[in-house]
Amino acid sequence: MLRFDISKLVKQRGVASTAVFLGKRGFSLSKAHSLAHGSSIRLMRDDTVTKLCKALICTPNDLFEWTGGQTSHLTELNKAVNPFPLNALGGLKQAEIEQMLARAPQLEYAAREVVGGGSLRLNVVRLVKQRQQPYPTTYLVSLGFTRMEARKLLDPQRKLVKLTMLRRLCAAFTCLPNDLYSWDGSETHHLNVLRKQTPPDLKLLLSGLSPEKVKEVLGQLREKG
Repeated sequence: MLRFDISKLVKQRGVASTAVFLGKRGFSLSKAHSLAHGSSIRLMRDDTVTKLCKALICTPNDLFEWTGGQTSHLTELNKAVNPFPLNALGGLKQAEIEQMLARAPQLEYAAREVVGGGSLRLNVVRLVKQRQQPYPTTYLVSLGFTRMEARKLLDPQRKLVKLTMLRRLCAAFTCLPNDLYSWDGSETHHLNVLRKQTPPDLKLLLSGLSPEKVKEVLGQLREKG
């Protein structure tokens, strides 16, 4: 089971009261309390994921934990929480960050604004393109999603997703939440690590080439990795 849980994250960040912390960062009182007690969370809005990642200086992976079998690749989510990204702390060195937390472990962390804004969004289309699949809906259906579910996931106007759907996507694509979300914003932001390049469309790349040229291009691609 994929579960929303930021308890380890806020503890590592030195946050005294999760609800108060989130309330100061734009969440309504009821939403802040709901997120603080994550067991009740069943839906995740893209803008909620964005605001949490910005407030806690983290990535989507840090917002979830896996409570299922130990053989799943999703157990990766249960590892220790990553420290603050250096670019989000104005260039502080890792040792300086550790000293800061050691001196005042209960100090509520006040995140510095990172130059430039942006947002995260669930990007299933990118995952399909990475697998060189020309028909996204058909491909998602082949992975076990209904046609209606596929259309909703591929809808650019979609704003939220169920946690159960996130788990199914992670299982179907053998990936983690970080792989599901893409960053559309400043390259100086710590979330820019989620800006992944979509590989070239091989069908388009090889169209019109002679068999000999196709073999040559494929050979070059293999050499590059």
